[in-house]
Amino acid sequence: LHYYRQEYGFLEKLVPLLLERLANPVSTAVSTQVMFCLCNLCAEEGPWKNWPSLGDSLPLVAKFCSHGDAEVILAALWCISNILRSAPEVALESAVQLMKDGFHDVLVELGKDLSPEVRDRARTCRDQLQSISS
Repeated sequence: LHYYRQEYGFLEKLVPLLLERLANPVSTAVSTQVMFCLCNLCAEEGPWKNWPSLGDSLPLVAKFCSHGDAEVILAALWCISNILRSAPEVALESAVQLMKDGFHDVLVELGKDLSPEVRDRARTCRDQLQSISS
């Protein structure tokens, strides 16, 4: 990733495209893959962790937590979790807004989901949001 970023400006071009796909989803499959791509980018070390667009992506990703498919919800939760973990200062404003918008209640409900993976990740996201917004 570092090579492609340095040589081609790869990430500077990729992240806006990914966010556009979340804002205007073409399909559930594409949205799921976009969230996993963002999730994996946030797991890597690099300067993109300071990009405001990562924080801006939180509300876009959060809307997928109300989807009916556990895989989509899990992708959204992992994406939110990685953004909050790796770039808390960038995500602070969006995290506080999510809490004000009642996202905490969504996470509480997801913490009761039938899927153990969704339950676990929802609880982790809830704890992260509480920690970052307090």
